Amino acid sequence: MMYKTLADDIGYGGIWEHTVYVIDAKESCDPQLTMKITLKHTSRNMLKVTVGMSTNLSSSTPDYVYEYPIFNNQGGPYYMQGGSSEADKTIECPAADSQLTSILGILFAKRKPGLSSRQNQASAKR
Repeated sequence: MMYKTLADDIGYGGIWEHTVYVIDAKESCDPQLTMKITLKHTSRNMLKVTVGMSTNLSSSTPDYVYEYPIFNNQGGPYYMQGGSSEADKTIECPAADSQLTSILGILFAKRKPGLSSRQNQASAKR
C-alpha cells in the first residue's frame, strides 16, 4: 500500500477515514461458549439482536444485556443474505462469544454454592 492513499480523499483513491487497522489473529481458538443463531426476515435493516441473561429462571427481565453490533438495524432493505430468493431470507450464524462468557462468569460468581436459585436471590437482596 502506498502511504499516499492515507492522505488522499476517498473519491481520489484514498482510504475511508484515512485509517488502517492491523490485527494479529490468534492461531487457534478454544471458546467456552458457542451459539448457533438462525434468523429469517425480509429486511435486515429492521433487525437488532440482543442477548439477555439472568440467574433467575423465572425472571421476566435479564440481569445483563449484550447487543450484537453486526445486527443493529443496518445492511439496507434486503433479505438476510442480500439476494431475492426465499432461501436468502434466512441466515445462520455461528458465534463464539468471550463477552458473554465473561458476563456469565460475573452472574455465577454472585451465586453462593449449595443454595437454590431462590435462596441466592434472597441472599442478594440483603
